[in-house]
Amino acid sequence: MSKPTNKQRAEWALNALKVFVAETGVDPEDAIADLICNLGHLSERMTNLGLYHEAVARGIAHYNFEFDEDRLADPAQSELLEMPEVTITVKYRDMTLAYERT
Repeated sequence: MSKPTNKQRAEWALNALKVFVAETGVDPEDAIADLICNLGHLSERMTNLGLYHEAVARGIAHYNFEFDEDRLADPAQSELLEMPEVTITVKYRDMTLAYERT
């Protein structure tokens, strides 16, 4: 199987989002944020809340890497790219939590 393009990745995400909107009736303008939120609820039930934030940071890093990779003139140069560092800071009540993807 060949490596997927960002267009293909976006199409997969759109298919999932269409199902989510149809199932929930959420306003399409809020659908991406609401789906991300609901993935947090799923992660909490499957593992624990900390892993959700780490997964979000990892997903952002992957997105940025794939975004850069897609813009290379020579795809063979992708091995020269580095995975970006991502830090998510959550401030809630009297807590501050930081999740990193380095």
